[in-house]
Amino acid sequence: MFSKNNVMHIIILAVGFFTCSCVYLTESIILKNVSDEVYSNYVSSSFGNLAMALGILLFILIHYKLHEFKNLYVVSMLFSIVSIIVFFASDNVIIMSISMIMYCIFCTSGFCGAYHFALIGANVDKEYRGRVFAIGYAIASVLSYLMTLLPEVIYASYISLFIYIPLIVLNTVLVVRSKSIEIKQSVKSPVGLKKSVLILLVIIFLMSVLSTVSADVISVNSFDAKELYTYSRIFYAVGLVAAGILADKKRELFDIITLATFIYSLLAIVLFNHNIFAGVILELSYVCMGFFVIFRTVHMMNFADSSKKLVILSGSGLMLHRIVEGILVYFEKSIIDRFLITIIIETVLMCILILVYVLFFVKKNVASKNDKVKEIAVKYELSIQEEKVLGYLIQDMTNQEIADTMYLSINTIKNHNARIYKKTGMNKKELRERCQNTN
Repeated sequence: MFSKNNVMHIIILAVGFFTCSCVYLTESIILKNVSDEVYSNYVSSSFGNLAMALGILLFILIHYKLHEFKNLYVVSMLFSIVSIIVFFASDNVIIMSISMIMYCIFCTSGFCGAYHFALIGANVDKEYRGRVFAIGYAIASVLSYLMTLLPEVIYASYISLFIYIPLIVLNTVLVVRSKSIEIKQSVKSPVGLKKSVLILLVIIFLMSVLSTVSADVISVNSFDAKELYTYSRIFYAVGLVAAGILADKKRELFDIITLATFIYSLLAIVLFNHNIFAGVILELSYVCMGFFVIFRTVHMMNFADSSKKLVILSGSGLMLHRIVEGILVYFEKSIIDRFLITIIIETVLMCILILVYVLFFVKKNVASKNDKVKEIAVKYELSIQEEKVLGYLIQDMTNQEIADTMYLSINTIKNHNARIYKKTGMNKKELRERCQNTN
């Protein structure tokens, strides 16, 4: 689990998410102090979320023209630094607002955040993705809470620049030193994959509506940036880690529990509406949100195993959630009273869709090569290392590429190959055909 590759991606996520969330906190507080509360809340919670969604969308669209993102990532992070500096250097509310929005487009919840998602989907083994993502986000979530315990003069003034800019530079260096995102356009998608992606996106959209409402953040008038970073972040971290472990170890159980969290979210809305145990309900909602975040992230990343082209869509779940958050800001709390029946219908529909997705499309149409690799490994008694080498071998990777990926010598890889061929009685071409056959 804690290999050099996995730890590198955990640190990238932790540093990136922590920096982005704290910059958002700082700029929201400062903007609120220099303008009226309603205006600053619209900029922070509506325009900011929509800007992040736009950044992710730009990343998804631009891959058709550009297949190497690392240089563009560096440029985006430089834009992030410039936008922060401009924000602090100006005393004009409009310029500050534009700077904040520009930061959200390029930051690690926007364009660069989409890069992080795709990076994990492309370079972290399937059995570790849930935990890598969960641990990285959980660390950042806890650190964000601890940041708010410092004197406000540190995190809500220009002094914070001496924290944020070095962290952005560190994050950039880590990404530059990591592996690139490889997109293999020649890989054919299994039958039904596009339909599965569409169903998952519909599920994520409905989940976003429900989780946003149940977290009680839809009202502009009640928005408080600092309140988003209270000890609720601890509950969020717990939910993330629990969900990440289950997603890697017990995928079916994870999907069932995630389904239960959606039903809880509906209950939370009803209880919020009657002001019953609001504090407890809210904290548990953050735990449930951890499951939702892992669900939308891991499932989108795992499509990369079936078609490397789809690794670019790894951040699309976050994009949909940001769009929902940005739009729902314009509704008052009366949405809970006026549209409760609609929300109930959405919840029922969402549960049905998830059941269909889990029972049919995931198991039948998106059976990845990893399943066939596991089947061969068990049948021919391959070791854990041999199983991993086989997984890379059928992707037509060279021995040197496999050695670099697994941090082993090329001679070790050659020895693993020889044992795989001997145990299975098949050559590389036969093994690839065997793993590609989903019948």
